[in-house]
Amino acid sequence: MAPEVGSAQQQQQHHQQQIALRSGRLPALAKQRPKALQLTMQLGLRLSREEQATGGIASLRLLGLVPDLLVQSIGWCCVDRTRNAGEIHIHRQLGWCTYGGAEKVPRIMNLAGKVVLITGASSGIGAAAALKFSQLGASLALTGRKVDNLNEVAKQCTGSAGAPFVVAGDITKEADTERVLKATIEKYGKLDVLVNNAGIIETGTIETTSLEQFDRVMNTNIRSVYHLTMLAVPHLVQSQGNVVNVSSVNGIRSFPGVLAYNISKMAVDQFTRCVALELAAKGVRVNCVNPGVTVTNLHKRGGMDEQTYAKFLEHSKNTHAMGRPGQASEVADAIVFLASDSSSFVTGASLPVDGGRHAMCPR
Repeated sequence: MAPEVGSAQQQQQHHQQQIALRSGRLPALAKQRPKALQLTMQLGLRLSREEQATGGIASLRLLGLVPDLLVQSIGWCCVDRTRNAGEIHIHRQLGWCTYGGAEKVPRIMNLAGKVVLITGASSGIGAAAALKFSQLGASLALTGRKVDNLNEVAKQCTGSAGAPFVVAGDITKEADTERVLKATIEKYGKLDVLVNNAGIIETGTIETTSLEQFDRVMNTNIRSVYHLTMLAVPHLVQSQGNVVNVSSVNGIRSFPGVLAYNISKMAVDQFTRCVALELAAKGVRVNCVNPGVTVTNLHKRGGMDEQTYAKFLEHSKNTHAMGRPGQASEVADAIVFLASDSSSFVTGASLPVDGGRHAMCPR
């Protein structure tokens, strides 16, 4: 907790300390009044880029006391507190702070230096995930069948890692899958995160779904996931990376009318759990997200016209506990969470992002 600022003199000193911190006089303040700087840190104030550039970061090493509140500074920096030595170190260690040199404490997600391959990145959840990863500093490889759409998504990814690497391909074709992964490794030299997002939906029951349709859905939704993950595993083991698969609430619950799709998504969930167990000892995590109805072009590509789709979204207000369909960005947030060190003890999980639909029994 921050110390109390009681008397008028203390309040005046506190006010002067805040002004000094924000005005760029942090280095001098650190040399002259370390306790005052300690107070400003306990109050949760951040260091600006200007203060970092003028030596503000380095000046914190002059402190003799350790504040009770760990305060994150800017961008790639975090505070490392060692209780016994009573020192504060700020270093370029991405993503976590240490207490006493042992305990890891998650900080604001920062994926700088991570290489992320996203399939089906030309639209919908894949495109939204690309934007989120870019914002957090990740280096991206985007793949999908529509190169124009991929390039458009890439233009919107304006993160610090630079423009994404675009490599078009159809992951239902083995040669394309092999080429996509090979090109990604050649570009970046490693792979930290694989997001298996590409998928399709088609309507049909046991009476109307042909074997051709069944094979088409299964090849896209599970066989391609199996193949690309299999190829990526050696690189993920080397980087101690992880896999995030995009499944569906249909992998958790049963719904009539989309039989092949239901089977394929249940397979994704089982694949996620099995591979998570197989790779856990090698330091690779594997999880999946299970979206409910999400506003994308998936269902339109699956055959719904505008009027039918509008009715479908309206009906979703009754089939989702939260009374609405989801947005692609909300699913992307969950994907990024599972891909980050903030979920470092999570593996084999199927995370519903469905507004509570998996917990309901709607008709």
